[in-house]
This record gives sequence, C-alpha cells and structure tokens, in this order.
Amino acid sequence: RVEVLEEKFTEAFEDIHFEQSDLGGEEGYVGYSFREETTKDVGAGQKQLAKAFKREWKLFAELPLYPQASVFVRADENRMDVMKVIITGPEESPYAFGMFVFDVLLPSGYPDHP
Repeated sequence: RVEVLEEKFTEAFEDIHFEQSDLGGEEGYVGYSFREETTKDVGAGQKQLAKAFKREWKLFAELPLYPQASVFVRADENRMDVMKVIITGPEESPYAFGMFVFDVLLPSGYPDHP
C-alpha cells in the first residue's frame, strides 16, 4: 500500500518537481525576499548561468520526491538566478508535515563563485 501511494505521488508531481516559470510576472517579484536585488541588471551573467544549468539540469530531477519529504524548485524563466524552493519536512523529525518556502537569489559570480 505504501508503495502504491509513493508511486501515485511521484506520478502526480514529477512533472512539476522542477519547472521554469515567470516568477516576476507583470508586477515584478512581489513578495520575493530579494525583490530589490532583482531590479539590478545581471547582463552577461545569465549566459554563464544558463550554461551551468544545462550541465546540471539532471541534478534537479534527482531532488527528493516522496510523500514523506520532497523538494520543489521553480526557476524564473527570465532570470535563472531567481528561484523559489519548497521543502516539505521529513517524517519523524521536528519538521514533519511542515512546508518551508525559500526565495533564492544566486550571486552574480555563480557558479564560479558560489
């Protein structure tokens, strides 16, 4: 029974486990922790970041995806340095059944300077 639940969970969420979407929308990054920093031009850094993502894209598919604990990532389709991450707390931990949302802004030198 647990295996069936895990299989159905994976089927339901595997397509949205990691996606790119327009996080900024028409109004900018409303409610985003690093909103002020997102107004700065990143220019050439986006090309370098795009190359890094192409190399590491398959790593996103390996993020945990289980009913007990999962990681979901949304990368902005216009700025790959802007992401939103949701992590669900693992069972039998103080974080169990919690959902934790993180705004991520990669530094301008990433991936050369993490």
